[in-house]
Amino acid sequence: MAATSVLAQTVRKLAPGPDPLKFLLSDENHKLDPGRIRLSLGLLRIPTQVFAEAMAQQEDGDSQSWHRWLEKARADKKLTLVTTEDAETGPGQEFREGYTKPYRFVQQGESSQLWDDIQREGSTQLSPQLWGNLVQNLSEERVGTQMNGAIHVAPDRGAAHLDLTFLHVDEPTLRPAAVWKHALFDTPRAIFRPWSVYAQTVVPLESPFLVAAQVEPSDGGDPNNTASHVLALFGKITYMPNPESKRAPTFTPERLNSAGVLRSWTLDLPKTQFQDWLLNRTSNENDEPKLREWLATAFLRPEDPASPRLLHVASLATSTGGGPNWVAGELRWNDPAGFEPSGNSRIFRPLVSEDSPYIVHHRLEASMLFPAGPPNDPNLRMGAELKLEAPGGPLRWQRWKHAMEGREEEPDNLELADKGLYGLQGLSLNTELTWVPGKSVLTAAALRGDRVHAAFTQYLGRSFQELKERPTQGQAVPAFAEGVSPPPGPAFQATLWRIETPLTWTDKLLVAGPEQATPLAAELFKAVESGQARLSTLSTQSLRLAKNSSSKIGEPVNFYGGSYVNTASHAGGIYFNMRMLGQRFTGEEVELAVQKFNADGVEVAMTLQSTGEPVWRHWGVWQPGVAGTNAANSGLRRPQFRVSNLAAQLRLPLNQPQVVAVEPVREASSPGGPLTGLRWCVLRMSVEENPPPPVPPSEAGNEIVPRRSTRFQLLVLKLPASETVPPSTESQELAQRLLGEVKAGARPVLDVLSVFRPGTAGPGYGFSISSGTEYYFMDPRGQSGDREKKASLLAPAVMPQGTPFSEQIYFEDHVVGLELKLSERNWDLTRDNAPPQVVMDTFTDVRYEFPYVPSPDKRRTTVSVERPVFQMASIYGRHLKAGEASVTRLNEDTVVVVSEVGP
Repeated sequence: MAATSVLAQTVRKLAPGPDPLKFLLSDENHKLDPGRIRLSLGLLRIPTQVFAEAMAQQEDGDSQSWHRWLEKARADKKLTLVTTEDAETGPGQEFREGYTKPYRFVQQGESSQLWDDIQREGSTQLSPQLWGNLVQNLSEERVGTQMNGAIHVAPDRGAAHLDLTFLHVDEPTLRPAAVWKHALFDTPRAIFRPWSVYAQTVVPLESPFLVAAQVEPSDGGDPNNTASHVLALFGKITYMPNPESKRAPTFTPERLNSAGVLRSWTLDLPKTQFQDWLLNRTSNENDEPKLREWLATAFLRPEDPASPRLLHVASLATSTGGGPNWVAGELRWNDPAGFEPSGNSRIFRPLVSEDSPYIVHHRLEASMLFPAGPPNDPNLRMGAELKLEAPGGPLRWQRWKHAMEGREEEPDNLELADKGLYGLQGLSLNTELTWVPGKSVLTAAALRGDRVHAAFTQYLGRSFQELKERPTQGQAVPAFAEGVSPPPGPAFQATLWRIETPLTWTDKLLVAGPEQATPLAAELFKAVESGQARLSTLSTQSLRLAKNSSSKIGEPVNFYGGSYVNTASHAGGIYFNMRMLGQRFTGEEVELAVQKFNADGVEVAMTLQSTGEPVWRHWGVWQPGVAGTNAANSGLRRPQFRVSNLAAQLRLPLNQPQVVAVEPVREASSPGGPLTGLRWCVLRMSVEENPPPPVPPSEAGNEIVPRRSTRFQLLVLKLPASETVPPSTESQELAQRLLGEVKAGARPVLDVLSVFRPGTAGPGYGFSISSGTEYYFMDPRGQSGDREKKASLLAPAVMPQGTPFSEQIYFEDHVVGLELKLSERNWDLTRDNAPPQVVMDTFTDVRYEFPYVPSPDKRRTTVSVERPVFQMASIYGRHLKAGEASVTRLNEDTVVVVSEVGP
């Protein structure tokens, strides 16, 4: 028996698997009828690096080179067949093929409610009613493959136009969920992997072609697997001519010229290496050779952590037109996002009140692809709207406790993924681009720790055979006819740096005029190179004139969130459930629009939201009467993020880095603490083409009107209450005296904000800036009527007598720092004048909430909770003219000095 078993295993091991290229073979048993078309598709799983190397070698969309590569990759055992699909149809007729089946499972919300019902009944067996509820509430997803579309053929050109929608879903990965255990069955979460394509494109007849390729996201089962494999959809179209037909199918040359392939590579690069290259980059002319250099190093040394590394790769067949083409590889599952207390009196566990879809995806999408110029024009450009999305890494699964005195690592705690909720991805880019066919373009990049994540894209045109003999009228049936689109607007590269310097750089800022924005930027870059300053942010993206562009590169962070946490005090401690899972995106979110352009420069609107990595603070929530519990070991962790936001409209010269703003730096672990440095925001707008394109004619009323240049400056200084401050309109003399003392080093600076406004100091050019620490905290005090966040921010240090305890402890957040808004008429400032003071509130008449006892319930306990006390102040003043300065008192010993520094 044992020998038979071993033999069977050996036979299974040696038996050949399905031929991964079977879709390329002719079906000798099923000949095509005249006038019919067969589409054969094969979805292959390929190691990411193997496919990326092959894609880098494809100089055009030549199907024969792909055919040769596929044959070699099969011989080298690099291909795994996932699925194949065939469809037979007529020219222009819709086809629909495939097979899917239902996959039924128990969602986590249903599992939690079922567990609670069993606990209420106190039995390990399911009652008939609970069995009925379970079966009735099963969820269902379809797994399998389906496709639909239509095909037009042009045999005289050896081409076919393919309109294809393709979806493949494997059976899910099952991940155990330990928090709600069932005696008779398991209810793991089902993680599905839909992989989808929509493509309209022109492909060769009788030869293999690549429809699309996209990496598979990792579900976190293997922490080292970030994106180890690509799914690639290859196809082949066969056509049997109909000799009896008097009119041969074809389509116009314009449709042939519309065929192309869009490709993307995302690399993980050394920071210094990328920064040096980017600083010297003046156009996209050298992007292609640089990408090839980095790819070659990544392919040669894939295990070297200091070398360039390949993160993601994608390819998508396209054609000109309005509708979007896309390829997406996803992880999709349902998991809890909202919670409620248990209903049983035996075991406390948070129950699911809302299931939410969690989605992690790699996606490449292009729409409104159009050529600007005839197909053989050497200056041909292709333009498109581009979307690029990808996670920053594999899923990380985190545990969440449900007792204040508990620990997150306990095995029966709730487990949730660190990404996928609310659609937050690691990389998200929305922009409009132009490509020179065959040349790669730096599309977006951002700093991630000591590395840079950089995305490059490339458009390749597909060529087809020339028509040997033009059909006469009546012989051909043109299926499509399209013209040439007007030239796209100029393409730009917007690069944002933020550089942190020591406080000694305050001297340079105070004497800087608005015209020194360029030399200051050059000095900052030298300081970074020499190690005297630190590059904290680098973000770059491509965009076109008069088109909005947005880029986000970072990572989401989860924390106990929602509006409150439900507590349930009991004899041994405090149970709780958070109302919602909280999530915050860390990294840089930059939105840009080049609104106007002439020979002197551009006018650009910019919005920056920057969020640093969290620093975690423990907030004590405990029962003093329970032995062993205290403020340090019972409670919740809440995050503190270093944040800054800037919204401005700027007039910038081309190809010259400019300092646009300066803000204070404080440690995220010490919100409201002393200044530790300055953060300088530098922006450069570059024209992507070399030589630059001609300046487009300006429409009436849309010209760039020259304005004066100024630098807005705000300083917060100490000034005792004994010194009188005149009205702000009469405080010029005092302001100049205080500024002089600061420059001489005789008066320390508590806070500083500055915005350089080259050529945009006129009406309509306001800005806003905020800087500080996003501080998440708790407020346990019950409030009558509608609750207001302002009440938590203004709460006194000593709790008023008789303040009730709220079993729903409220979650709040506040940016500890300063926020400034400048309009045409005035400025408004809100500032925290001191670090938050942490106090302890103790409530002595708290009712036990678990196990539940109907009223009247005389059991009482004492609960202590930590909360912060803030010291905030808000003031405003009039908008100053160039050369003016004013002083306004902020509180009894602090003043704000505002000035508009002219040339």
